[in-house]
Amino acid sequence: MKKWLTAACYVLLLCSAITQAGVIRHDKSEQLYTNLAAEAQFAPVGDLVYGKGGINSFRRRCSGTLISANFVLTAAHCVDNPDTTYMDFKVGGTTYQGQSWLAHNSWTGGDSLSSLLEGWDIGLVLLAESVQNVTAALLYGGTDEVGKIGTHVGFGRGGDGLTGDVQLSGTKRAGTNEIDEINLLGETHGRLLWNDFDAPAGTDPTGYSGIDSDTSYLENPIANRFGQASGTALDLELGISPGDSGGGYFLEDNGEWFVAGIHSFGVALNGDNDLNSGYGELSASTRVSPFISWINETQALMAPGTVVSAPGSLIIFLATGLMLISTRRRRRLH
Repeated sequence: MKKWLTAACYVLLLCSAITQAGVIRHDKSEQLYTNLAAEAQFAPVGDLVYGKGGINSFRRRCSGTLISANFVLTAAHCVDNPDTTYMDFKVGGTTYQGQSWLAHNSWTGGDSLSSLLEGWDIGLVLLAESVQNVTAALLYGGTDEVGKIGTHVGFGRGGDGLTGDVQLSGTKRAGTNEIDEINLLGETHGRLLWNDFDAPAGTDPTGYSGIDSDTSYLENPIANRFGQASGTALDLELGISPGDSGGGYFLEDNGEWFVAGIHSFGVALNGDNDLNSGYGELSASTRVSPFISWINETQALMAPGTVVSAPGSLIIFLATGLMLISTRRRRRLH
């Protein structure tokens, strides 16, 4: 196996300025990506801002996907900070307060590559009031993701494949990418979906720092480094970036859209001297399908009797008879 340089969660220290989100092709208009993000099927993806006021205050940004009227699906590393006292989710033009939030009980925390590769980076936020004007996303329950082309949606930092994520976060953007592999870097559990950020044919990286100089690698990183089949640059190819954590990777099936992955982390391979979400880097999303039972049971424990999401339908789970799982809950302080 080839070596990689580093990995990072895509959570971001929130800045006050509002600019672009997501790293796009250098030869495409950013308006194409923001227009795609505004389409109705991606309305459930919202801006998740959390932090703490007062002494040692902080404010950070992730993304999240509404999966029922009161629940947001996001990354575990967005909800595992014990110092967090507020969690706000803006969707459909309205900001909703988080009532409680938790990470998967198998999530070990931290941002080391070994921890991230375990594939437990998934969490839930219970909103204090129901979202009325946005239709919740359906959960993808299939196991045939490899080779499918889907859409990343989030609020991460902006830039293009040559410059990397040089712009501040805060604007919703969507772009396409193919699921290249599952279990790419030695893991065997099947809980991660892998993409690479392919450069268009003929891209010249000369003069840009933090990017691999091998053009054949940039055009198809996974195939070049691992010898595995992988698609080339799509028309609206996008690489996820800091601030996209917890955002959704969506697949279409028979005219319906499903959230199939939750943005987790990125990896820069050897030859790339800077992890900046540019061409040639890989990204991993937590695969939704292995967690559908956990998602539904956990929603029922957090809010008994709540209508929760399931693949292609809505069902009601009651807390009675469910095994209590270990969770870390944090309630907003008023």
